[in-house]
Amino acid sequence: MQLEDKFGADWTCSDTATISLWNAAMDSYLDFSGSPVGDVQSITDPEFLAGPAFCAAMKLLSGMDPSDPSILRNLEDMQAARTGGVEDGHATAVDLLARGEPTAAAFAWDEVLTRRPNDILAHKCSHETWFLVGNGAAMRASTSTALQRLPSSAPCFAVVAAQHGFALEETGDYAEAEGWDRIALDLAPRDCWALHCLAHVFESQNRHNEAMGLLEAKQPIWTKQNLLSAHIWWHLALRLIEMGEITAAMAIFDDTLAHTPASNQFRLTDGTSLLWRLELHGVDVGDRWRLMADKWGKAAQTHQNAYLDLHSAFAFASCPDHAAVSLYFDSLEVAFEGASSEQANTYAEVVLPLVDAIRVFPDDKSKAARLIAPLLPELHRIGGSIVQREIVERSFTSALIATHQPEKVARYLDPKIATHPNTPWILRDRAAASERMGDVAHATLLRRRADAMFAGWS
Repeated sequence: MQLEDKFGADWTCSDTATISLWNAAMDSYLDFSGSPVGDVQSITDPEFLAGPAFCAAMKLLSGMDPSDPSILRNLEDMQAARTGGVEDGHATAVDLLARGEPTAAAFAWDEVLTRRPNDILAHKCSHETWFLVGNGAAMRASTSTALQRLPSSAPCFAVVAAQHGFALEETGDYAEAEGWDRIALDLAPRDCWALHCLAHVFESQNRHNEAMGLLEAKQPIWTKQNLLSAHIWWHLALRLIEMGEITAAMAIFDDTLAHTPASNQFRLTDGTSLLWRLELHGVDVGDRWRLMADKWGKAAQTHQNAYLDLHSAFAFASCPDHAAVSLYFDSLEVAFEGASSEQANTYAEVVLPLVDAIRVFPDDKSKAARLIAPLLPELHRIGGSIVQREIVERSFTSALIATHQPEKVARYLDPKIATHPNTPWILRDRAAASERMGDVAHATLLRRRADAMFAGWS
């Protein structure tokens, strides 16, 4: 039989209780709280394709190996539930994702949406998969098309509005992004993704006081949304670093991010990124790297997500005597030998050389800079947001400054200052370059401009 979920999409089921369980799990999923994958896996309806498709997609997007037994069971259950109808598009997309073809998978989910505009699973999986491959233009096209097909009264409209706002921010259209994110928050005040997206807009425009104010005002809500709260803490910590509030930023790591479980690697990236950025800022983080290396070591031989592997490399490069270091680097070298998928190509062309650069960064910054330079135009392929990938750019300029190459810093950062004239880290690294070139007056002015971005905050 066909039953309609709370978003207006029909699903084949054999049990009338299935849709109630699905709706409750989607509430948790969209609220970034609870354990939605576990909740969906408890649905035992053999005809309900959405259940195993959701579970497999979430596991694959989180970096699990496609050969993991739980994923293989999900894939088997999903194939057994095929009906020959439009729902099968989810199975097609998940299969592509499992075979290392995320772009094709994202297009498959977009195709589902042409026939099922109220399909919340297709909306979320398309968005997260375009995010995985760092294709902001395709993400924007997807969300723009989706909004054209949805009336504003649709139950999933707020979700898609927030996703569109994020896509607009990632493609540089900040004014329109802010409008869509505010609409999403008006419709769904607890929408953690919309909150996160609006914070991105403020940060991208260097409206740091507004970003801080927004996150602090909504703190009673997002701190209870366990699946995204670590990332929101990370955003808050980045603003504190830029303000020079190092003790407060370090406290976010010690009180919150240090306690992230090793089982959730995406949440581990926030603490890892924070430590690396603190060190780029000249802060001694003590023995905190060993804690992170211990956690990354739990999956040292799993290489399925470029963004996760970058952060593993940060931890192991910073703790080179850790027992898992050889396991990580040796297994990464051969992870995609003989493969020709999109994922394999990304690893060969971007991830492996980038990890090599990170590995040598602590001891040979000149070599690290040489390795990073040709990869900068391809960074989007590791996935994540612009501000997340910015850590590689900051490592590059930091390495150039440390190895007395200020002219290269100027050549790289001057075009960025032209398009983002008030970004503090860009101004400060450019100031360091000017100082090394003997132009102290210019360096002083750039630093004053950076500091002025936080005037009035207390």
